[in-house]
Amino acid sequence: GCVTSLSALVKLKQLDLYYTEVEGNLEAVSGFRNLVYLNLGGTQIEGDLEALAQLWLLNHLDLYGTRIGGRLRSISALQNLCELNLSSTQVVSTTKERAVYEATHTCLCKLSL
Repeated sequence: GCVTSLSALVKLKQLDLYYTEVEGNLEAVSGFRNLVYLNLGGTQIEGDLEALAQLWLLNHLDLYGTRIGGRLRSISALQNLCELNLSSTQVVSTTKERAVYEATHTCLCKLSL
């Protein structure tokens, strides 16, 4: 199904669609401002990482193996992230960006790029 079918669930705090057949654009979850946990790993979701820049409460973000692109720095405002998995995506991060990200995100305990 399409992730846009969930758009009415604005109070959602956790969304785990790991390796389901869901598809659509990452922009569809950008309105879930209460999300703390988001796992879309292994899905057909695509779009730009910047779509999640306003999800300040996120502490777990897994986009492993999706067709997500963009730059790591576009989610630098997500200061509560403890776990971030962007492996096997199109997200770009230089060594300097990664070092800055790790230094400024003191809650981060797991980073996979």
